[in-house]
Amino acid sequence: HFMAEAYCNTVTNSTLNRDQHPPLEEIKEAIRKDRWNAEYWYKLARRLRKIQDNKIGNLQADDKDRRKRQTEIIGAMEEAVRLNPFNTGYHIRLGWEYAYLWKDPNYRHRWLPAADVSMERATYFAGEKNPYLHVHLGNYWTFRSKTINLAKPEWETAWSKACWHYKKAQSLEKRKRLAGTIMKYVWKYYPDKEFVSKVLLTENQSLLDEMK
Repeated sequence: HFMAEAYCNTVTNSTLNRDQHPPLEEIKEAIRKDRWNAEYWYKLARRLRKIQDNKIGNLQADDKDRRKRQTEIIGAMEEAVRLNPFNTGYHIRLGWEYAYLWKDPNYRHRWLPAADVSMERATYFAGEKNPYLHVHLGNYWTFRSKTINLAKPEWETAWSKACWHYKKAQSLEKRKRLAGTIMKYVWKYYPDKEFVSKVLLTENQSLLDEMK
């Protein structure tokens, strides 16, 4: 473990000014030294995600390359979840990575359902302390609701989950700033004050008056 930490530290040490986001090769070396540390796999997935995002718009990176990298990201996150299934953030991150496979022909039948399962597991572990976990979950279900026809009961299910998580977040964090962040995110998907009002607690409804 100590040798692995030299390459990719996961334990905060105030006496050392260590890079919390080490290069890809150092993360891989840490995994070679200690593959049982879930946080190494999580950091690997995040580093690969950053590389993937940096290649967006790069004409030299074809779909096959992107799919290969996405498979690597998912593999790393699945390993992180396997090693530490109690980490809510891991489940959320894995769910989003599944959701990014929108070009895959099995997207609706395999990857979106897999993303849903990850988010349901995240909900189980989210608890009552961290409002931002519920914001992330609300964001996912808002996105998910837009993949479903409004006339279908599945839409109501997804939208209800989004509303529940957003309201839970507001109940845990009373500052208006959080409610404003939620409101702006939902507006991107549903630019309608009636929709946005559904995700706000009563005491935050006045924020709607500030929207243009």
